[in-house]
Amino acid sequence: MADVVMFGGTTEGRLIAERFGRIFARTATRLLVCVATEYGAGLIKQTKNVSVHVGRLDAAKMKQFLEDSGATLCIDATHPYATDVTANISAVCEELGIASVRVVREQLGDNKDGILTAGCEDIITVNVDSVEEAVRYLEKTEGNIFIATGSKELEKFTEIKNYRERCTARVLSTAEVVEHCAKLGFEGRNLIAMQGPFSEDINYEMLKLTGAKWLVTKNSGREGGYIEKCEACIRAGVNIVIIGRPKEKDTNLVEVEECIDIMVRIYKSR
Repeated sequence: MADVVMFGGTTEGRLIAERFGRIFARTATRLLVCVATEYGAGLIKQTKNVSVHVGRLDAAKMKQFLEDSGATLCIDATHPYATDVTANISAVCEELGIASVRVVREQLGDNKDGILTAGCEDIITVNVDSVEEAVRYLEKTEGNIFIATGSKELEKFTEIKNYRERCTARVLSTAEVVEHCAKLGFEGRNLIAMQGPFSEDINYEMLKLTGAKWLVTKNSGREGGYIEKCEACIRAGVNIVIIGRPKEKDTNLVEVEECIDIMVRIYKSR
């Protein structure tokens, strides 16, 4: 049982869980954090009133899970690109009549705001709306490609001609992820398995080491190391393809501090 259920092992989710554990330490109020993997669970600090559930939930399982939890508030702190999960959370909460909030990550600028191109006229920056669009663009280019978009949609990059020679993927360092990448043909020198976010220096060294001419990234905000990737590209003279962030619904959107304030207002007086 829990008072609050939160989906997401993101930076925002970890911060909310940590703050919740401190604020409600002397109360009976409980938070249950849902993450997809054991790796994500290991990043959450569990206390007497913060616990973790591991496992992916489709809409039907999510509905049953929330019903069983008895929660009166649901927090969606999933990744800004996890649109299917966010849609499921919203629909299930509405169906069950559970209050819900969506924790949003700061949206940083793309090349239209000059973050990349100022003083760097030789760098090509391309904004696309999806991985598929990024792949179609990169098929028409030459040079090595550094993929920094994770493993979930990595299979789509196998459509690039000579992808085994051209592409290097950087992914999480879990056995499950590495095995998945290897099955797609990303292994050896074409695979870097490390936990981020990464500094500008580390990004720069990886770009130079792989001989990258292109970097593919999502606009994952400060928490996702987006600025450090941009700065490394400027420094290394590497072109960049930016996959734009899906548009959030305009309802129930809050930032981390607002989310914490909501929980305090609801539960602290109990």
